[in-house]
Amino acid sequence: MGPAAAFGQVILAVIFGWSAILKFRGFDVFRRHLRDTAPVLPALAAYMAPVVIGGELCITASLLIPPFYWIGLLLAEVSLAGFTGYLIYLMRTRPTVSCGCSGTKGDPVSWVHVVRNVTLMLVGGVSGWAMMQAHSLSLAYYLVLVPPGTAIGVMLFNLNAVTMFFFGTGNIRRV
Repeated sequence: MGPAAAFGQVILAVIFGWSAILKFRGFDVFRRHLRDTAPVLPALAAYMAPVVIGGELCITASLLIPPFYWIGLLLAEVSLAGFTGYLIYLMRTRPTVSCGCSGTKGDPVSWVHVVRNVTLMLVGGVSGWAMMQAHSLSLAYYLVLVPPGTAIGVMLFNLNAVTMFFFGTGNIRRV
C-alpha cells in the first residue's frame, strides 16, 4: 500500500471512529434522533442506534488492521453512500433537523453535509485505487501520515462549521 492509500485509510478511520465515539457519548440523543428521522419504523430506532455505532467501529477497525483494509474500504463506501442518501432524504423531507453525524443535535442538514460525504467517497475510491498500485508501507510511513490525515479527517467531519467560519451562516444554502 502506498502513501496515498494509507492517507485515505487514516482519514476514513478518523471519520468513522470520531463519529462512533460522539454518537456513543450522546447515545440517548442519537437514538431519539433516529426515532424521529429514520425512514423506517421508528420502533427500530432503539436497535438501529447501537448497530450504527457498532458498524462505524467495525469499519474503523477494518481500516486499521492490515488483512481487512479492503473490507474496511468497501464497508466505508457502502456506509457513506447510504448515509448520503439519508442526508438527501432529510433535506427533502425535514430540512430543519440535524444530520445526527455526531450523535447530537447540531446544525440543520445542508448541501455541505452531502459534499463532505461525496468527498469522503472519493477519498475511499482513490485510496482503493492506490492500494492496487503500490506495495506495503512501513510503520514509519503511517507515523508520518497520521497527524495530517487526522487533521483532514477532523476538518471534513466538521466541514459545516468550517464553512460557516469562512463564509458566515448566511451563505450556507439548503438544496
